[in-house]
Amino acid sequence: MSLNSLDRACPNCAAKLHGQYCANCGQNQKGLDRYFWSLVNEAFEGVFSLNSKAWLTTFYLWFKPGRLSEDHFQNRRARYVSPLRLYLITSVAYFLILSLQANLSITVSERVVPAEKTSQKSTQVSGTEGIDEESVYLDLDLDVDPKVTINLPFVGEQRERLISAALHRKINDAKKLMEERPKIIIGKLIDSSPVAIFILLPLFALVLKLFHLKRNYYYSQHLVFAVHNHSFVFAALSVITVISWFPATFVAEGIQRLLLFWLIIYMPIALRRVFNESWPWTLFKTAMLFLIYLMFFGLAMAFTAMLGVILL
Repeated sequence: MSLNSLDRACPNCAAKLHGQYCANCGQNQKGLDRYFWSLVNEAFEGVFSLNSKAWLTTFYLWFKPGRLSEDHFQNRRARYVSPLRLYLITSVAYFLILSLQANLSITVSERVVPAEKTSQKSTQVSGTEGIDEESVYLDLDLDVDPKVTINLPFVGEQRERLISAALHRKINDAKKLMEERPKIIIGKLIDSSPVAIFILLPLFALVLKLFHLKRNYYYSQHLVFAVHNHSFVFAALSVITVISWFPATFVAEGIQRLLLFWLIIYMPIALRRVFNESWPWTLFKTAMLFLIYLMFFGLAMAFTAMLGVILL
């Protein structure tokens, strides 16, 4: 169906058409009855053209700290990639690169370690003496004194000892697995990191909101600011990681140091631009946000690591 036959009504919502795009639902009236290469060219043109949202968003994300959030606050959003999509693209790219980096590092280390040493490690299971797998699960009266003890009220002493012994066995299994097949443990940590960071986003925005209780900003605006800054961190860390794959040269090391410096000063510049406060207060706020976020991130990673051990 050609475009000329669609200039009366939109096939999607039946509204009157006044051009290529429907004024009611926004549908493009170009159909799929075209040559394949025309469709491919259109798809790539939407991403890589100079007027694309992706290029403008990327430029402001890297070189204009806080500009994306500022424009979103002023309701200028149509020219940019949405914050959530930007976060998903940068985070997926970073954790994919991080996973490749971990696999490369482990592969190199496995080549360095002699096979005899690896076989010796695989036969050692420290701390598992006196804990039998069947007796832990079947014999509640087993007298075990594991190194890991937990206090669980209202479950009884025997069941508490049983759970402690089971947790002890899981930890030793994780130690053994880390020695024999570290890719599995590191892979689980990398897989859980995106979830932990995504959960921390609303907490980060909440802390940011607490710093601006007297200002006329909504929580959703603080969340958009947090998403934009996390997206830049993912993008910068991705580039730094990829550069580390290549031979160390003066230029490569210089770019990495420049990016690390830009990472450090990016947040205070963005805060200063968006919230327009004094530099001393902005720097203090940046330091406090970093410390609070670091504490939450450590707790989240410890929890996900413990959960990964339990689910081994």
